[in-house]
Amino acid sequence: MSESETRKKILFVHHGKGIGGAPLSLLYLIQKLDLHRYEPKVLFLHPGSHVDLYRRHGIAVRVLGGVEKFSHTELQWIRWYELRRIGAAVYYALLSAFVLGPRILKEEKPDLVHLNSSTLWAWAIAAKKQSIAVVYHVREPVQTGYFGLRRKLIRFVVRRTVDRIIAISHHNARRLDIPEKTTVVYNFVDFGYFHPAVRPAPIRERLKGRKIVLYLGGAARVKGFDILVESLPHLNRDITVVFCGKYREKTYPFYRGKRRRIHDRFKAAGNAVEVGVRENIPEWIAACDVLVFPAVVPHFARPVIEAGAMGKPVVASEVEGMEELVVDGVTGLLVPPGDPEALAKAVNRLCSDDSLRARLGRAGEERARKLFDA
Repeated sequence: MSESETRKKILFVHHGKGIGGAPLSLLYLIQKLDLHRYEPKVLFLHPGSHVDLYRRHGIAVRVLGGVEKFSHTELQWIRWYELRRIGAAVYYALLSAFVLGPRILKEEKPDLVHLNSSTLWAWAIAAKKQSIAVVYHVREPVQTGYFGLRRKLIRFVVRRTVDRIIAISHHNARRLDIPEKTTVVYNFVDFGYFHPAVRPAPIRERLKGRKIVLYLGGAARVKGFDILVESLPHLNRDITVVFCGKYREKTYPFYRGKRRRIHDRFKAAGNAVEVGVRENIPEWIAACDVLVFPAVVPHFARPVIEAGAMGKPVVASEVEGMEELVVDGVTGLLVPPGDPEALAKAVNRLCSDDSLRARLGRAGEERARKLFDA
């Protein structure tokens, strides 16, 4: 038999619409595979810049026109009164499990299906019906919800259709609570890209003489954008916050009130610089003095471990699970979530103490190499 006939074919299913932590983590995982043994292909539910990124790295892809998922996680979940969204989620779950999923799996004929998100559980039903092994990658903590009914449904399906579960943190593993099938494997950093010797982005020269705080999260409320904007007036005068990501103003009729005011303050702030979406993230981390991640809901923060690998101290919210990534007072500072003044106080403390930043940065790099190395 030829090598192509003996290799195991893995179909990776990805849910997102752009470049972020989940697609980057998956990319690094695929790049570590032994291609003499495995034949990877990625099925993207949505087109976007992440697809182009994979193609540039020579990875086989298949792109659907836009298939949603049944999301019930801390990052995205549907409130009980959003009946239209619940109906759409149920429709796409049934479509993925019993119509689209089976058809695609028959065409691709994989030996293994890898689901790159907690939100893709319906695809496990399609794989199970064809006796295809399934790995379920829990990258977002499952939401407990109001009465726990949707969580029970997800656990019921996953327990009966998934062969192995990979949780990217102990917190995520506890939220799903299927210990007999779960292994905790932290997301990892590619130290070939993320290391202290990376040349900084030109923003360092542009803001010469100022302390640079970097935020990688876009305008997402769950990642702390609102809190960070509210902290800007409380920062020392020699500090500039560099915002990477998407910050396009919403045009929906309901985009008013506090969210609109936050956006207006962000645009008017003299100590905020917006640089848009960037792919050369190591250069931007290298250019900063401190990385900030003021999330308001629990989730694994890839920027935090990347900053650690590059010897940069972190200020982050003390949400559930963050203690696995940041040791308070050792590799960074943790602050109460949703408290802009506490966030500013911690950032001011780090930016005004060179020796503290250096000490926390060294400890962060040591911890990253210990816990977040492939």
